[in-house]
Amino acid sequence: MGFFIISVLLAMLGKSIFGYPLVTPFVLAVSFRSSPQRSFLFAFVSGLVVSFVYGTALGRESLALLFASGLIHLYGGRFSSRHWAFTLIFAGLGSLIYSLVIGRAVRVETIFVDTLLVGIALPLIRWWQERTTQDPVVLNQRLPIPTPPK
Repeated sequence: MGFFIISVLLAMLGKSIFGYPLVTPFVLAVSFRSSPQRSFLFAFVSGLVVSFVYGTALGRESLALLFASGLIHLYGGRFSSRHWAFTLIFAGLGSLIYSLVIGRAVRVETIFVDTLLVGIALPLIRWWQERTTQDPVVLNQRLPIPTPPK
């Protein structure tokens, strides 16, 4: 829920102040740190938010973010997703895929800025997850019954 609120704020902030979609690098950074199911859901919902805020065709950004997130998870098992080279290369490739799918002009500056923002967002997301993630509660766990010594 917290990431969704941040996504909405980044979409509005990017539209009103910067004129640059700040949600893309945030979704890529979340994809590096989350499970595939969680990051795909987050990419889809964030794409819908961007579509509403920017007034574009509904679903186009969602599809682009799903492709970019899918690229990270497709190769995430083959490489160490914690390694900085993997992060930089696939953040740049994710930004490139996003640009191609939504029809935005592919510019080296855009890919560089997205990669830089992913690098900035990753430690913040790691900090957020460490502070908010709780261990799941296990119910109906049977404890061994002690037997008296003979």
